Amino acid sequence: TRMHVRASANSQSKTLSISLSMPTQKGKNVYVVRERAPSVDTATANTGVEITQEILQNTAVRGRTYESAMSLAPGSADVAPRAQLGGDVGVSFAGGTGNENAVLVDGLNTTDLGTGVVATKLHQYFIKDLNVITGGYQAEYGRATGGVVSIVTKTGSNEFHGGVFGSWSPYMATPKTVARLGEALAFRSRQFQQYDFGFELGGPILKDRIWFYVGFAPTFETRTTQRRVRQQSYDPSTGGAAVDPNFSCPDYLRSSDLCAGPRLLALRTTEIDGSGADYDVSKRLYNGIAKLQFNFSPDHNLTLGYIASPTTFDEYVGLRNVDVDSQRSLSLQNTHDINARYIGKLFQRKLQVDIMYGYHYQGFEERPDQLQGQSVIWNAPPTNPYSLADFENVPGCERQMVQFNGIDQAFNPCPLTTYTRGYGLYRSEVQQRHMINASLTLFHSFTDTWNPLRGVHAIKAGVDVELLFADNGRAYTGTDFDPMNPEDATRGHRVFRTDGSGNSVQITREFARPWSPECPHPETVDGICHFDRFRGLTQTRNFAVYLRDSWNIGWAPGLVLNAGVRWEGQEVYGQDLDAGYVNPRVGNKVIGIYDNIAPRIGLAWDFTSLTERPGRGKVFFNFGRFYQSIPTNLNDRQFTGEGLLTSGTAAYGANQAANPDCYRQPLQPGGRAISDP
Repeated sequence: TRMHVRASANSQSKTLSISLSMPTQKGKNVYVVRERAPSVDTATANTGVEITQEILQNTAVRGRTYESAMSLAPGSADVAPRAQLGGDVGVSFAGGTGNENAVLVDGLNTTDLGTGVVATKLHQYFIKDLNVITGGYQAEYGRATGGVVSIVTKTGSNEFHGGVFGSWSPYMATPKTVARLGEALAFRSRQFQQYDFGFELGGPILKDRIWFYVGFAPTFETRTTQRRVRQQSYDPSTGGAAVDPNFSCPDYLRSSDLCAGPRLLALRTTEIDGSGADYDVSKRLYNGIAKLQFNFSPDHNLTLGYIASPTTFDEYVGLRNVDVDSQRSLSLQNTHDINARYIGKLFQRKLQVDIMYGYHYQGFEERPDQLQGQSVIWNAPPTNPYSLADFENVPGCERQMVQFNGIDQAFNPCPLTTYTRGYGLYRSEVQQRHMINASLTLFHSFTDTWNPLRGVHAIKAGVDVELLFADNGRAYTGTDFDPMNPEDATRGHRVFRTDGSGNSVQITREFARPWSPECPHPETVDGICHFDRFRGLTQTRNFAVYLRDSWNIGWAPGLVLNAGVRWEGQEVYGQDLDAGYVNPRVGNKVIGIYDNIAPRIGLAWDFTSLTERPGRGKVFFNFGRFYQSIPTNLNDRQFTGEGLLTSGTAAYGANQAANPDCYRQPLQPGGRAISDP
């Protein structure tokens, strides 16, 4: 006899096929069935991996949140920058980018609204099961063209259970020094230490009726970046910097001509003792979870859940070719998830009703230490670069007077083609997602031998709706505009930049629009309305309906067919540009997509089903069409009427880019300042 067992969890249900022999005659004999769990999921045609709590606790992964375990899935790649897992680009699955994934926690979509990467930082210890589906997922999953990460968190039970836990990662080897060829500054960064501790507790409030589960786990991480100054050595035979004798063109390149450019910049350098500095940055994650489960009866239950993961970052936005002290900032990220889920089984458990409401909140604030500091970027040509000594007092970097072919000339031992002072950007963002998901799953078995649909069917129909709201504000650092003198180039929330010659300056970034009566400043002579800050309000509405059938084909032992179709619609609402600048509001629909029809089909055959030990292998096929949800960052940057001003260039002295008492100016065309006022 082949039995079909239905197993359901908070966010997913599965149909398992189990083969065993049953007695056909009455009697009092006792049969002991010893059967190993299948090592292969023979009921689906998708690709991926299911990671249990046991695997999470016993597998060495980098980091303490579930992001670290996502890279255990076949076909995944962690392409994070700055050695931070996931980073700004997320974990890639099967060649897709990180923002093409969808992350569901207890059925709630917790994917970052603005960028599409991971938002909720859930500690591994609070997870019961982590299912990473990298391809071939069925019609109930959508808004992803990469992978789907489905997480089921732990819950309470009739027995009290709990524990305390902790970990410490005290050491990371010092990496190699990385620097731009021909530049004076080099860096190496490593994790100094990471540690976490926490507790969990679950049990009954009312036995068989109400269960609870709570947990709290703070995680602390410290990283250090070593900034080192490199000094070039003078070669009297060439009148320039000495060439690095260890430079060689990689042998895998087709031609050594491809190294012509790097070969010119591969110069011999040495680190100046005592010239560097170490900069520590810290990250603090406070992860908490609370759940209540109400069991009205064995067939009806309601689960309420809350997850919080506020995070603080004390960091430097940049360390390369910058005034480091002006780059320090404090960032606060608040992520909160609330969900209520009802699961009911009717008609002798042949029909399952699943209804969920979820709320996902993201708040982010990035506040520079030097809010009043203007951001200035100096650029110089490689043929006449700056010296680090032009900006910082570093012994050994001053220009040296040397003689070549009887002519006195200057030698620059610490060249820089770019240098930045001032942080640049302040951000304050709030994004929210409301989600409603409802589905019906009918389990039915056709047993007639003549019926071509013979077998067990799990037919599921559902609808899910998402309402997304984005309220994003930002401003460049600097002093506030003087309403009576908006043309004052030494004031305003602006970013200044010199051109490649290093002798002229321009405003490269400033929030502005063509002047109108709604401008908060008086009319200006340049016809431009200048802003100290900008705020964008947008909204997105996502809709989807789907139908699928998971069919264990009765006339073909071991064969399972998963077939379905999904329709997705998306509407994007921009900002009302007629509402004025002071009190913005959401405006009309700017994008409407209603033709995203996604068929899905998967076929899996357990070719060991007729042996004594089925469930040990399968051959499978899947085909599907998938669509990605447009991140709200696109709404914000494209449909809010944001305007950025870039001015023309002006010579130094005619229109000062910044306070001349604080920012160094060239002494003469082509020359460089040698003092630091």
